[in-house]
Amino acid sequence: MPPNLGRFAERLTCLSHAELVVLAARGCVADELARREADRLIAARQPTPPWIVDVLMHRDLLPQFLLCLDPHKDGAAARVCREWARAWAVRTRRVLRWTEPPVLDNEIKEPTCLTALPDGRLAILNDVHPDAEDGPVAGNDIHIVNSNFQRVATIYVDQAVVAMVAGDGGLYVSTYRSEFGHGVAQFEYHLLRYEYRSIPSLLLPTSNLVPVKARAELHKMMSYLAVGDGAVWCMGETRVYRFDQSTLECSFEFEIGRTSAMAVHANELYIAFPAADVLQPYTIKVYSFGGQLIRSFPVPSSGTQRDIQLQPGEREPLELFIARDRLYLSETVPAADFRSEIFVLTTEGALLDKIVSGDGEFFPHMCAFDDKLLLTKVTDPGPDDDGASYEHPPNVVVALSGL
Repeated sequence: MPPNLGRFAERLTCLSHAELVVLAARGCVADELARREADRLIAARQPTPPWIVDVLMHRDLLPQFLLCLDPHKDGAAARVCREWARAWAVRTRRVLRWTEPPVLDNEIKEPTCLTALPDGRLAILNDVHPDAEDGPVAGNDIHIVNSNFQRVATIYVDQAVVAMVAGDGGLYVSTYRSEFGHGVAQFEYHLLRYEYRSIPSLLLPTSNLVPVKARAELHKMMSYLAVGDGAVWCMGETRVYRFDQSTLECSFEFEIGRTSAMAVHANELYIAFPAADVLQPYTIKVYSFGGQLIRSFPVPSSGTQRDIQLQPGEREPLELFIARDRLYLSETVPAADFRSEIFVLTTEGALLDKIVSGDGEFFPHMCAFDDKLLLTKVTDPGPDDDGASYEHPPNVVVALSGL
């Protein structure tokens, strides 16, 4: 027995039970050894029920528990047991943090689609052509920038650009054009391929157009593009199409129903589906390149169950991107006073992290560049006091380090 312990114990006998509890609690807070001894005694008298242990050790639930902890302050979680130590190592291995990217070139007023080129440059779609100040825009500029975000080349596309992706065979661009005649709208859809050697390495006059190496006429708008297995994969409203990466000939297609986003990883197609109702999470289905469903998994804590007042379709998956064996899924934002989330998952569907946006912010485009995850941030300004919509702020490119 430590010196004076018996004397203090005798003096404390005059205190009430409530006073002793408060005094003991203060001692546990002030002294680590006292707290550990209290934890040991409590655990012996009130062991944790087995069902709670099962929940805390559940493979699917444990990563979500750890998401509530701060990776910089709550490292004690790794000392709970071996399983928690493994899960904590996964949780903290690559922590995403907002970081300031370089300032964009002044010519890029409204960045949207992003894709990294194999030569270390970045392609950024400018949603408004600089020469179109009056009337509809006939086409778009795709600006090529270096690692400092300074423009080094520009590709003018004579149609409106919907999506683009860079692959081994070149830069692929999905476009559309609308014309009105006799009160009827007519639409044209194309898939274009630009060879990298045709893209200049320095700025040239706008009259010096970059030639299109291959062009395919489409019957539907292709909203998502991905590359893999020597092909360009394009997603329409309900079908996925495979195009040869050189000739752009369509060799295969399959039906998948209503979807939201698509990406390629390890010879598989990952496709995100919206929730069936407000109580269900989003779903990611994994297909072979032959169109066969291999597996599927829900996106934990996703969907509109967080906002029961919403209707189905008001919050949906928006963009799916895969880098270094991680999935990044962004979602739409239904109104200016809502926040969207980016879900970070393993390729098997375990939730690793969630990144919450600011009010009215969402991220419709992503790409990996210079060891960062680049995102196009769009802000919904919402209506003013009279019910009219504010002019939305310009899009900006933001970045997350820790990729």
